[in-house]
Amino acid sequence: MSESKHELIAAALQDALSSIPGDGGDNYWYTYRVGRTVTFGSEDLDTSIGMPLIVLSPGEETMAEGESGDPTAGFSVNAAAEFFAMLCVYVGSLEEDAWKQDGADSRWLIANRMVKDFLKKLFSDVQLGSLVENVAKDEIVIDRRRFTVGLDWVLVEVRFVVQYTLLSGDP
Repeated sequence: MSESKHELIAAALQDALSSIPGDGGDNYWYTYRVGRTVTFGSEDLDTSIGMPLIVLSPGEETMAEGESGDPTAGFSVNAAAEFFAMLCVYVGSLEEDAWKQDGADSRWLIANRMVKDFLKKLFSDVQLGSLVENVAKDEIVIDRRRFTVGLDWVLVEVRFVVQYTLLSGDP
């Protein structure tokens, strides 16, 4: 028996994001270590990994019965799975100064670079190799203000909803 469709989607997202080839900005800024957890917490921030992180977490999943279009195939289920991706870069004691944005790396710039990498990769195969209909069913919500006092990390949370279909008997 194979894994659930939700598990297959999560694994495909993890594989795709793990393949981002950071090259300093020519194509992608960073190379990421990608993991999954049910709930993201500060314990998921591990400086020993030595590279930027993407931590995927599940959100709500919705399903509604639909028509398969093929009377011999039975019914289908129109489904949507919400995912959260926490984009994380350790910056140590990088000071943030709203009045000195002279081109040097800042939390603002690093956050924007991570978002660019993530979206470019997500949109490079919106069907995850025909596994889903679309990796962005609704709007994608990006929260760049996920800074936590005392943490020396730049954190960006990305929320997106993946649209897919299940055939009868194949959850």
